Amino acid sequence: MTFKLAVIQGNVDLDHEVREAACALASDLYGHFEEQEFSGDEVEDVLLPAWLDDWRNWFPLESLAALGLSPVEGRLRMYATASASPHIDDMDGLAAILVLFNDGLTFRQGKVRHRTAPGEWFILDDRLLHEVKEAKDSTVYLCLSLPLQAISP
Repeated sequence: MTFKLAVIQGNVDLDHEVREAACALASDLYGHFEEQEFSGDEVEDVLLPAWLDDWRNWFPLESLAALGLSPVEGRLRMYATASASPHIDDMDGLAAILVLFNDGLTFRQGKVRHRTAPGEWFILDDRLLHEVKEAKDSTVYLCLSLPLQAISP
């Protein structure tokens, strides 16, 4: 496996319907975070909506395979945050992160930082410190997280 953690690996061409649905969901979630006065969980595990049913058709599975990685079946999750202080989840280990919506927030793991655009993806190790920093007037970072395993030779 030759890749750098948290470095953007590529971009998926999300269709218009997925982008629109992700934007609407992010707006709803931001309203939810506001109602809680941003005092609930920093990262919300979001129920997978029906518009994600065909995720295998556009998730970068071939690119992951080229890196020697394959998905852990049945473990796709969606996460949302308005910001998340440095933390370690230690739930999945390596995971492919595909950003569905981001309006100015900065992801950071180690020395790598980026304001990830919708469709960009990277590999996170949730056993290492990572965070999402808000920016002035930022909203929600909405992403899919797919746990990974090494492909057996």
